[in-house]
Amino acid sequence: MKIELVLGSGAARGIAHVGVLRELEARGHEVVRLHGTSMGALVGGAYACGTLDRFEEIARSTGLRRALWHLDAAFDGSGVVAGRRVRRLLRVLYGDRRIEELPLPFSATTVDLTGWEEVVLTEGPLAAAVHASIAIPGLFAPVRSRRRVLVDGSLTTPLPIPTERDPAADLLLSVSALGAPEEAARLGRRPPRFMPGILTTTFDILLHSVERAAIANRPEGVHIDLPANITNNMAFHRSGDVIDAGRRVAAAALDREGL
Repeated sequence: MKIELVLGSGAARGIAHVGVLRELEARGHEVVRLHGTSMGALVGGAYACGTLDRFEEIARSTGLRRALWHLDAAFDGSGVVAGRRVRRLLRVLYGDRRIEELPLPFSATTVDLTGWEEVVLTEGPLAAAVHASIAIPGLFAPVRSRRRVLVDGSLTTPLPIPTERDPAADLLLSVSALGAPEEAARLGRRPPRFMPGILTTTFDILLHSVERAAIANRPEGVHIDLPANITNNMAFHRSGDVIDAGRRVAAAALDREGL
């Protein structure tokens, strides 16, 4: 089946998108167009340019110390993390590939702080587009491009579902890695007590509300929710387990849909 795939935000939980893609491959489905925001753009960009194997290798081999090493400090007040090491990692993954030259149509969603508007990048350097899409405000310094100041696309569009399905696709499949607040309560998760947990949980709830509205407004297609208990937002050192969990959830969801 030809699939138009939408991969949403989710920080470390978004690494599970790798497992979703592996399950789609194993079942013989073909992704013909890919839309990504934040971690969905990072994983989707690797898939679109044919370097998902390299991405998974890096993700599975990254321990806690290595994950923290990528967070180089910023000193200009634009964010906690400067992003120099992140840019280096993106160059390793994507090289100098341009979006419009990729074998698979791809878009990365960002937000322009200058115009207060969503910006969907469908051309230009892939590494720069993905860097902008993952630049969480306050944590990462924004990416400046011409007159724009670009940050993480999940501010406005945590799940970039298109308004119209690609005519080349048989199915529109969207995948959320946010997890749902009601699911967290069902799983008996304790509420956060300290500032980092309070902030990330608050942000997740806001994004979840925006995401549900997007799904409700465009109900066609199939949607997969990756559960909140896969991991926490910043546990990048557990990426191998997260990828495996993503594949298990995708397999169960696709079985239910007869896919």
